[in-house]
Amino acid sequence: TNIQNQGDIYNEIINLITNTTGSDLFVDNGDGTFTHTTVNGDVITFDANTTTLLDNGNGTYTLTNANGDTITIDVVGDVVTNIQNQGDIYNEIINLITNTTGSDLF
Repeated sequence: TNIQNQGDIYNEIINLITNTTGSDLFVDNGDGTFTHTTVNGDVITFDANTTTLLDNGNGTYTLTNANGDTITIDVVGDVVTNIQNQGDIYNEIINLITNTTGSDLF
């Protein structure tokens, strides 16, 4: 409910996702191309003018370039995996729960 209502936990998840430390990085190169750098350091540059983006409706997005090559970005899965592996998002949720006074979260 807190995430659906964009409460403290939601805000912390968004802050962690947009913080590039330890996560994928997307850069707008300003010329219609974008560079995607994975946490592992793999770099993929794609031309948005010849690329299609498909919202799969399940928290994933598929990018397809002019050659038919695809990459799938799993936003929900990445957050869930981070929570399951007790990563940064998990830690922030625990911090918010244990450091919140009153009943702001529930």
